[in-house]
Amino acid sequence: ARFQRALYGESLSGWDSAGRPSAAEIAHHVEALWHDVIGLACVCLSFAASATVADARIAEEALLGSAAAPGEQLRRALLGAVVAVVAASALFVDILVCPCPAVADGKFRALSGIGHFAYLTVQCLSVCTVHLSLSALADALLDPLVAPAIPSGALRVALLLHAACHQNAEWCASLAVCLALLYFPLALLLPNWEQEEVQPWRRRGVHSFKALNLYSHGIAVPCVLVDLLLVKRRDLLARTAPPFTVLAALAIAYACIYPATAHLNYNLGLRREKQWAASASAELSGEGSAAKAASPAIKARLAALRAAVAASERTPRGASSGGAAEGVGVIAHLADGAWPYGFMRDLSNLRPPPRGLVRLGMRWPFSLGWVLLPCFGGSVHLLVISGMRWLHTPARDVLTHALAAEFNLG
Repeated sequence: ARFQRALYGESLSGWDSAGRPSAAEIAHHVEALWHDVIGLACVCLSFAASATVADARIAEEALLGSAAAPGEQLRRALLGAVVAVVAASALFVDILVCPCPAVADGKFRALSGIGHFAYLTVQCLSVCTVHLSLSALADALLDPLVAPAIPSGALRVALLLHAACHQNAEWCASLAVCLALLYFPLALLLPNWEQEEVQPWRRRGVHSFKALNLYSHGIAVPCVLVDLLLVKRRDLLARTAPPFTVLAALAIAYACIYPATAHLNYNLGLRREKQWAASASAELSGEGSAAKAASPAIKARLAALRAAVAASERTPRGASSGGAAEGVGVIAHLADGAWPYGFMRDLSNLRPPPRGLVRLGMRWPFSLGWVLLPCFGGSVHLLVISGMRWLHTPARDVLTHALAAEFNLG
């Protein structure tokens, strides 16, 4: 909260009125960060699970067979630590430096469920940051200058991490490349993105919003490529890399898991926002016992949502005829904008499920659009994984030979 206040200040009326975030907007952002801790813990647990299937003997044999000179692993660890810090800076920029969303923004409601992990960007950057950090740590612990001082149990854990990081290198690199491939055409080629995402923040006085997003979505690509081509050991990478069929299965599974997390976030956030909208409408219309004692934050938030509802074509008839009707309009606006990305609303409306399922109160992923999304995302991911498999073999040979020739000439 102090960091957001230091960057952007604070106001009573919020972004859209004063050009600075309100206390309610900052508090909502901080609450989303607490949800991010749970998401980051899940990423760490997934890496721990991958380490359980890694073979520490392969890493040990590769290190002994290479007869690495003292300090070689430390140099790898230093380069790995640099790229890990750069990747972590992208995650830091995306969730902490970028301005907290305004009440009227769709992102405000999208963060109400599982926090920033509702977004593909944060999921991919978290995976890459944890992977690169653990890789640098394992490299440092396995150097001949450091390993003798490490207890045997910790040394075995380092060997498992070393093997697991080589095993996961292609997968993590493919996530960062997929993120860039999916984001930059949207940001640079579609004029609607500039109008809907960048221009509102320029009107609020945040002119660096586009630059921050371009950095957070693109900087991880060179980080993972440096890790794959220069930091990772080629012999160990060849022995630990999973078969392409395994990577393809993981890509297809993740293409289904991410839409599932988007639906979970949608329903959790929508249920919470409906409860808030109903109680706030009752208070401000005098139906609740605390009508006169409603907090300024609730009043400001409801006023922003009323304005958004009034500007929306989907505002129900009679939405301005009283507190209860305004509550219905607010809920309609929340239902329209609680998805992490705007195109997900369109996917839900593309041949939606039967009306009987919608009456259950949940938005299930049965529409045709939500079938097309994992198909498209999985296809892109499979192509990128194919490129990663090709890249770390012939491309690395060319790069290694070029560096060796340059060294000999020098």
